[in-house]
Amino acid sequence: DGISNVLVMLSKWGDAYLQLIAFVNSSMTSGVSPEICKELLVLRCRLAHWFAMMSATALYTLEYGDPLDCSYFMVQKTGKRDSAMPKTARATVRGVDLHHNRFWVFHQPTEEEAEFLTSRRDKVSSLAQWVTEAVMIQNQKGNLKTPEPILSRCFQVIGEGLMGFGHARKISQMPFPFPFAQMLTVALVGVSMI
Repeated sequence: DGISNVLVMLSKWGDAYLQLIAFVNSSMTSGVSPEICKELLVLRCRLAHWFAMMSATALYTLEYGDPLDCSYFMVQKTGKRDSAMPKTARATVRGVDLHHNRFWVFHQPTEEEAEFLTSRRDKVSSLAQWVTEAVMIQNQKGNLKTPEPILSRCFQVIGEGLMGFGHARKISQMPFPFPFAQMLTVALVGVSMI
């Protein structure tokens, strides 16, 4: 059940990211001024950065508990990762450094982001809030050409991903009851002898 919730979380955030990028790209090609196009490019980069940080933070939290700082991020180098990275950083599985418990992101958080996240207990929700606020600011400026009901669907999908994260977190942090585990072991041994 925990893995199902993690898959829901990651798939919902991936869906929301792809939809938001499509909305930004379509707004950029709708004849906007170069200044607005530059703002939308910055938004597109920030969305990629924040979604990567949100996923990495959620996965770290599920595996190791709440992070105290932002030291679990590793910057994803462009080009040939295997030859450019040190030997210990090559042992990765889907963006996770197995030797140092770190996760690949596009770039390190800024000082302000790191300071803010370090002071927050729920870092994942803070990152989701940044995504929502940044998109809403561009929408209120009129830079995004997506109708509000369609845009709000992306926020709903982000929320569904947060709900998947919450359910997975509940499972990962709740220890399996020791007496129940012992009773199951005794029952399995008894059934196997029959």
